[in-house]
Amino acid sequence: MGECDFGAGVVVRRGRGKQFPAVLAAPRQSQHHAHDEDLRLVMEMMTGCGLRNGEAHATNVNGLVSQDVYRINDQVHGRQRVPTPLKHRNWGEFRETPMPAKTRAYLMQYT
Repeated sequence: MGECDFGAGVVVRRGRGKQFPAVLAAPRQSQHHAHDEDLRLVMEMMTGCGLRNGEAHATNVNGLVSQDVYRINDQVHGRQRVPTPLKHRNWGEFRETPMPAKTRAYLMQYT
């Protein structure tokens, strides 16, 4: 009782506390949009390098310092969509993060 099997290894169990509806993604449609690739790059940089949302939107190949390091120089402002300095930093200051090989390969493929 309290368990639903959706196939393909997806099982939703009823837990204690507040109940929230489970939303399962529909199979991907055959349509392909250019912004899908942009979003994938943003998500790859956020998960692979730990970038914040605005930093990931400002991604460019100039940030590649070496094979496994990415340098973040600026970010995109959330509402104004213009480049701004990093959080708690002035213009010209930066931070560096490790970059996995998978993320680097996707960035090079994207450019």
